[in-house]
This record gives sequence, C-alpha cells and structure tokens, in this order.
Amino acid sequence: MTAQESFGIYDHDSLQYHFFCGDVVGAARLFFTRTLQHASMWVFDGASYREFQSADQVYDSNAQSHLNVQAGGLSFSGSDDLIEITFQEKGGDDECRVRLTPRHELRWSDTISTVIHQPNMQVELRLDGKTLDGIGYCKRYGWTPAPSHWGYRFIQGFLEGGEISVWTAEATFGLEKYDYFKMLMPDGEIITTPDDVSCHRQNGAQAISSIGPIQIELEPLSVWDHTLESYAMNSRMRQRACRLVVRSPLWEKRGFAISETCYGTLG
Repeated sequence: MTAQESFGIYDHDSLQYHFFCGDVVGAARLFFTRTLQHASMWVFDGASYREFQSADQVYDSNAQSHLNVQAGGLSFSGSDDLIEITFQEKGGDDECRVRLTPRHELRWSDTISTVIHQPNMQVELRLDGKTLDGIGYCKRYGWTPAPSHWGYRFIQGFLEGGEISVWTAEATFGLEKYDYFKMLMPDGEIITTPDDVSCHRQNGAQAISSIGPIQIELEPLSVWDHTLESYAMNSRMRQRACRLVVRSPLWEKRGFAISETCYGTLG
C-alpha cells in the first residue's frame, strides 16, 4: 500500500476517511488550499449525531515523509500499514480514536492528477470507552494548479456488513467532467461502468454495469454541513450519514453510506 505522504504539499490537498461499525457511521477529513486549512470529524452512532471538531485553522504538520498533522484537538498520523485519527480535548482522555488498516488500493486520473482510493480498510473505533470493529474507506488527491470552480456529488458505502464496497461520483472540476461508479465484490472483482452511463440525484444514483442496471437509494439519517470560506474561496460542503439500498437485476443488498456534496469556488 502507498504510505500517506505529508499533508498540505499541493495547491489543493484533500484527505478523507469514512468508517462504518455496525450502525455507527463517521468521517474525518483534512482539506487544504493556499488560503484555507480545515480539519473535521463527526460520528453518528445510530441514534444521535456528534461533531467532535469542524474548524478552519492552521495545521501543525512537521512530518516530511509521512502523514502527521495536529489541528486543534484532532490529530492524523500514519504510515503505509496503519492510520490513526484521534480527537482529544486539551488535557483530557481520548474521546474518539480510529485506527484504519488498508487492504486494497486503486488509482486513476481525476482529470487533474492521480486520485488514490483505499475502499475496504479494516477499522477499530474507540468511542465512549467502547471498542468497535468495522470497515472503512480513504480518498486522497492533490492538485497543482487547482481550478477556481468546482462541484460534485459523491456516495460511498458498504453493503451486507462490509462484504461489498461501493463508491461513485459525478463532478465537474473547472470545465472538465468527471464521473465513475465502482463496486468491490467479496471475491476481489471490481465492477465498474463507463463514465457516461452513471448519474446522481439528491438521494441516489444509477449506473449501467456489467451485471445490468444498478440503482442506489439513500435514506438520510444525519447531516454535517460546513462552508469552506476564505478571501479566495467559498464552497459549501455537506456530508450525510445514510441508510443504503443497492439493487441490481441479480440481488438487493442493504447497508450504510456517506453522501457528500460540495459546490462553489476553490482557491
């Protein structure tokens, strides 16, 4: 697996992790431009939503070759075989800790650079004194130069307790169109589609795949919403924890997902 390199080394750098432990759904992210730095983490525990941190602030990153970022109470560190994300109030105990171990990795062009996806990470979540096992996802990309305008819809989730990983996006970066649909099956097969036969709606998506038409339906459960704003940019980013249903001509499977949208300027 690829080690997570030091963060904030591009005009725009983005790193996000999703984790799913039963009906517990959470996300943590780092977002960087030349005029804005953001770090956030939230968890939906199946009944209530908690935001541990959602702040635009300067990072403390002193690593030259690997991920090592401190942003307020939130820290990200890792190597090629283990990522640890911890939220800790100053002088207090760990309130939330996530450990993620990559198992698969895919790379392809996002029209500007190479994007890295790790679609089925092994997860250990420590929350409120309890340890939960689960599965997770990571996406990392960096752009130099970055476009001044963008917009996207993105769905990522797991079916049948983590047996199937599904992730799909519909986006425009600058004036370049970008779309994909992927499913990682239990036997390691990756089901994909041509870019022009998938599309998104507010609470779902659809695609034509090698196993026939695929229909994704989302039932939102909680919302994280943040405006990424500086003197040079203004984008509204939203993530929703959702129940997930995926239907094909061969089967119908259920699980949980994160639905993300972001629209605006970037700079």
